[in-house]
Amino acid sequence: MAFKFRYSRRLTCLLFFQLILCSFGVNAQRFEFGAGAGILHYRGDLNPSVIPNKPVFGLQLIGRYNISMAVVLRGNFLLAPSVSGSSLNSPDVNIIKLQNPAEFNTYIGELGAFAEYNFFNYRNPKNRFVFGSPYLFGGPACFVFQPTQNLFEPKNASNLANGSQIGVQPALVIGLGYKQQLGQYFNLGFEASGRFLFTDYLDGVSNREINKLKTMDPDGNEAIKDVAGVQRGNPADNDFYLYIGATLTYTIKEIICPFKYQTKKDEK
Repeated sequence: MAFKFRYSRRLTCLLFFQLILCSFGVNAQRFEFGAGAGILHYRGDLNPSVIPNKPVFGLQLIGRYNISMAVVLRGNFLLAPSVSGSSLNSPDVNIIKLQNPAEFNTYIGELGAFAEYNFFNYRNPKNRFVFGSPYLFGGPACFVFQPTQNLFEPKNASNLANGSQIGVQPALVIGLGYKQQLGQYFNLGFEASGRFLFTDYLDGVSNREINKLKTMDPDGNEAIKDVAGVQRGNPADNDFYLYIGATLTYTIKEIICPFKYQTKKDEK
C-alpha cells in the first residue's frame, strides 16, 4: 500500500484562509456591522440656533467590536450630502441686517473612531427583564467639507480666510443613545451626538467681510483694494453640527469551520 499527496496551491490558500477565520471564530459574536439614517443640524454664524430648525438627511455605516458586555470599540462613517445656511434665514438680527447677505452649501463626509459604554448587560439571556441598554459614546473624528458661496460676489469675494474653502478638519464627538436586541442577530439603536469642531469656516463665515474698493494708485491708474467691512460672524465661536439617527446592526454569531482535510489514498 502506498500513499500519494498531490500538492495544490489553490487548496493550500483556501485552507489557510479558513484557518484564519476559525482562529477567531470563538470571538466572532463580538463583531457587529450595520447602517443607519437620521438628520443633521448645522449651527454656526449663519444659524446660531441649537434647536434643529432646518435639518438635513444623513447616512451612517457602523462597525462594532464588543470587547465586553460593557465596553465597545466602534468605527463610524457619516455622510450628509447637502448642508446649507443663509443669513437671510438666520434668527440672529445682526446677521439679517447685513448689507451683503451670505449663504453656503456643502457636503460633509466624516470618519470616526469611538468608544461606547453600555450601562446594562442586555445580551445576557438570564436578564429576562433587561431588553436594552442606554449607552454613552465618544471619540475623535475627521471630516471633509467643501463650502460654496452664492452671494459673496462681487463685493466680498474673499471672506474665506486661511485658505479653508476645501479641507479636512478634526472634530470631537460626544453622544448618547439606546440599543436593544431584535431577536438573536439584529440590534436596533437610537442616538444623538454633537460634533465639536476646531474650525469656524464650515459655513465660510468667521471674520469681517472683505469689500473690493476701486482706488487710484500714485501713477493715476485704477487699482483694486481690499477693505474690511462689517462684522459677519464671531471668530471666537467655532461651528458645530448635531446628528440624530437610528441604526440597525447585525451580530456575527459564529463562523463554520471546515472538516479536517484528509489526503486521498491510492491503494495498490
